[in-house]
Amino acid sequence: MQSISETIPEMTLKRKVVLLLISVLLMTASFPPLDLGFLAWIGLAPVFYLVVTETRPRKAFKWAYMFGILHWGWTIIWIAATVNAWTHSIAGWGAWIALTLLKSLWFGLFGWMAWWLYRARWKSLGPVCVGAAWTFMEWLRCQTGVAMPWSLSGYTQYRYLDVIQIADITGVFGITFLLAFLNMALVEIVLNCTQRKSTFKPINHIIRQGIVPISLVLACVAYGELRLHDIYTGSKTRISIIQPNDRAIKDIAPVPVDILMARATAAMERYSRMSDDAAKEHPDLIVWPESTSPLTAFGIPGIKKEWERIALASHAWHLVGTDNPVDEHHSYNSAAIFNSTGQLSARYDKTWLVPMGEWFPLRFIPGLQQAFDFPEDAAAGVGDQLMQIGPAKASVLICYESVFPVIARGRSARGANLLINITNDSWAGESSELQQHVAMSAMRCVETRRWMASSATTGITGFISPTGAIRGLAPYREGILTQDVTLLDGVTVYSRVGDTFVGLLVILMVACVLPLRKRTQEPSPPED
Repeated sequence: MQSISETIPEMTLKRKVVLLLISVLLMTASFPPLDLGFLAWIGLAPVFYLVVTETRPRKAFKWAYMFGILHWGWTIIWIAATVNAWTHSIAGWGAWIALTLLKSLWFGLFGWMAWWLYRARWKSLGPVCVGAAWTFMEWLRCQTGVAMPWSLSGYTQYRYLDVIQIADITGVFGITFLLAFLNMALVEIVLNCTQRKSTFKPINHIIRQGIVPISLVLACVAYGELRLHDIYTGSKTRISIIQPNDRAIKDIAPVPVDILMARATAAMERYSRMSDDAAKEHPDLIVWPESTSPLTAFGIPGIKKEWERIALASHAWHLVGTDNPVDEHHSYNSAAIFNSTGQLSARYDKTWLVPMGEWFPLRFIPGLQQAFDFPEDAAAGVGDQLMQIGPAKASVLICYESVFPVIARGRSARGANLLINITNDSWAGESSELQQHVAMSAMRCVETRRWMASSATTGITGFISPTGAIRGLAPYREGILTQDVTLLDGVTVYSRVGDTFVGLLVILMVACVLPLRKRTQEPSPPED
């Protein structure tokens, strides 16, 4: 089998490093804080070129792995500050390095897969297969309880509403595939131009290689334009979302009860004032962020009664983020729901916990807990219930739960007509995490065609429409936002069939590789 690397001149190590860094810079700039999403349409091409032209699959693995470390690691650097705040130590830097080195192995797996797929018997499908491999790799990053599905390449397009509407069929992974396919088509054009013969016509070749991916992108945009002009009808509910701008703190030493109660009293006085301001807009529901309630809204009578009083005075339902202790060391991360008559009517317990935050996978290592004072593991909620809040049947997503497509689409398929996200992103400080998080939340709205009311402690608080349009408050300041939202009951293709699109791409990859594997196992013909 002749390798594609045998038909082009060998690159120097310096050129390879330059190509790698170009991809890293372009793709990192595609995400917040720079948020230059258009760069993603060419940003993967240099690293794809490196991968498919290497002489061995292990070398392709190496370059893709290095790309993951440099690009993905940079987009999640806020994790260091977050864990440092949790532990009052420098453990965050170690956690960030360990997480980057571990999770970047997925990128290395892509490099290995792409090298083989590009050399499959069906050479004309090489760009499609490489794009499929990239998409499959990003899907794998969303699986298991220790998943960290941050910075999927499809999220770079969240501001381009006409591009992302296809997510109601394919999920975010359809957008990822479009990006990867077009980038690999660019690589194919460059590769063939470097091997041109005297009869080679570059323009004809560019048209031939580019027509399919460009046609897919144009079809996607045309579909998006149609969906952007849809009129989403249904009953309406009026919602106010609160951004209290409370900064996260974790006391190093135990705090006396009287000081805790004084803090709680001051906080509840401020929340009462903000509730009164929100009530002037006559909302049906007021949403407060994750971890808003000082102490717990369930087990401390004074706190519970104050929330009941606030709900009764506003004549509105209140959804309040709060701890819910299980025992001395563990508690649920919960949302308490008070109805408009001031009664605690329901609660939702977070089911998908944050690794390295709400549970520590490496706690079994002797001495690590004592050295860095990681918080005790939180308790995971049981079940996947929908919350009846007045006329709304809501899917409550607490913080990290909004980054997993499977949660929102599953609940929408079971009847949720509203998404509510409450989060405490203040642990990440004034970093790009806030904007990255809201970009992922916007994609959940397109995938399910649901409105989302998103309330964050320091931001970004806002309403997201079923088309992914974001109307939000400026971060790091106190604020209230009120809007009428439509409760939608239709079920999208994506909510019905899930990640079937990714499954089809996997079937394509397997079909392309099987002939290759069979051929490479055939014995060589005897020599004369």
